[in-house]
Amino acid sequence: MNNRLIVLGTAGCLSLGAAFLVGNGTSSKSPPESASQPRSAPTPSKSGRVKPSTANPGNGGRRTSSSSAGIRIVADNPPDVAVLELANLSDPVSRVQGFLALVDSLRADEFLDVVKAFRSTGMQGEERRTEYTILLHAWGQVDPQNALTYAIENTGTNLARQTVLSSWASYDPDAAIAFAESNHEGENANPLLVGVIKGMAADNLSRATDLLQSLPRSRERGDALNSMIPYLLTEGVDAALTWSQGIADDALRSGAITTIASQVAEDDPARAAELVMTAPDEESRVRAIDDITEEWAQKDLDSAIA
Repeated sequence: MNNRLIVLGTAGCLSLGAAFLVGNGTSSKSPPESASQPRSAPTPSKSGRVKPSTANPGNGGRRTSSSSAGIRIVADNPPDVAVLELANLSDPVSRVQGFLALVDSLRADEFLDVVKAFRSTGMQGEERRTEYTILLHAWGQVDPQNALTYAIENTGTNLARQTVLSSWASYDPDAAIAFAESNHEGENANPLLVGVIKGMAADNLSRATDLLQSLPRSRERGDALNSMIPYLLTEGVDAALTWSQGIADDALRSGAITTIASQVAEDDPARAAELVMTAPDEESRVRAIDDITEEWAQKDLDSAIA
């Protein structure tokens, strides 16, 4: 499975797990495996699930994935049962290891039951929401059509739909765009395109930018812009600013500049203030300066009021 994940704002050990999944599938362009393709299974357990290799749990006192309670749960239970058992683990490391092993082992035709079981236990807490995002992203890698059908019919917000579309757009942008456009009516901004733009930003920035500029001024356009900035900043602040100068719409260009500046403000509020002053839209400048000044004052009050 191509587990290409970008998960922001995770908590504790779960962020390490998300980073592991990112590393497992960065920039893969190959299509996802189909439901008919078998999983590789080193050692099946009694339940027929993949069982991890058995290593010495002592190992000099170090933890190993093979000794994890989470890994054992995945090996010994059907997927829809394993996801419920993992939710009861108090050890965050074992929980992360088990959850990632579960997601990586699923066939396309197993995701629906696992997602249903996962949602049945509630979505409270950042850890649960992050796990849900990982699960949806992985589903979008192998069976985006059914994942989106489920999301549209069973969820009341755009989170699930945008997450699946982001995953889909990362390897098949044409299909993801076609789906988003055919499942939206009216003249308002298409919220489904937010996920598409996020999924394309890392590998097809030019096309993602064109889609961004096609959206009318709206919350959706702001959400799409915010989803792109982290990718842009991986190339550096100067590269992100150069990108922003290619945006024709003044309000959108100002939004890009002030969003970049807000990221810079965490480390260099003085430079962030200088960047904000280059934004062409006055309303955006004023709002951003207020935010940056507050951040600056928390770090260096004398400089902020100088």
